[in-house]
Amino acid sequence: VIAAPGSGKTFVISEKIKLNLKSLLEHQGVIAISYSNKASTELKNRSLSNGENPLSSFFGTIDKFNLSEIIIPFSKHLFGIPKTQIKITKLSSLPKEEIEIFDWFNRNLTLEELSDANIGLLKSYFLEGSIFIETIGLLANYVYTNSIACQKYIRARYKYVYIDEYQDSGFEQHQIFQKIKFLNIKAIA
Repeated sequence: VIAAPGSGKTFVISEKIKLNLKSLLEHQGVIAISYSNKASTELKNRSLSNGENPLSSFFGTIDKFNLSEIIIPFSKHLFGIPKTQIKITKLSSLPKEEIEIFDWFNRNLTLEELSDANIGLLKSYFLEGSIFIETIGLLANYVYTNSIACQKYIRARYKYVYIDEYQDSGFEQHQIFQKIKFLNIKAIA
């Protein structure tokens, strides 16, 4: 859906979500993503404005989706159980010598460019209870791609994925969207 700002794109998406919710079973839902907490709350409120049952739907940001539906539940299967509760931090919060070991990282990095050493580094921080906000998209792509359980979970739980303000998507978000779409989940941006 391409249209000018204020033309009603979010309204159309929320109306489509309302219709979708009527056809889903209790354990199913839609993924409804926007790029800020405020926009996500607005999309949720509009989509549920007539008392619709959200069923097992997800409303939130792409980072929240990646964390709560992919990384937190399924990284444990690939990496092991963290020693402490997961906290989200910024790479810049690390001591300078630790920041330097992430000189390989950039937001346009593809999974094919990721080395075993890079994954090992992300794994070691995960096991210590840390996920860096800058790496959420890359880590979600890695976990999703390498966890059949994650793919089966997404396919079983969600039947539609909506992304509002898709022009704000980054490379990693686009990759996740494409992968979810290929699970035969109807995708609308």
